[in-house]
Amino acid sequence: MRKVIIRDNRKIAPFNEAARELRVLNKPLWLHQKDMLARYCETELEVDSFDQIPTAEHEETLVYWDNLFFDKAFC
Repeated sequence: MRKVIIRDNRKIAPFNEAARELRVLNKPLWLHQKDMLARYCETELEVDSFDQIPTAEHEETLVYWDNLFFDKAFC
């Protein structure tokens, strides 16, 4: 399976850091996600927008933003 990460540089208040840099289980979120998906994803691709994801390949693909966070919309 292929993993596609859409970069997002928005800062999360009150930390003033991108969510990907916040710590989960004492690891940055991006590293925790990478470790959790390592056994399922052989390849990894980072893009700046959804439109940059290659579609020509017929491969199972997991797509997510690297700046996932919970806000009032998720509560």
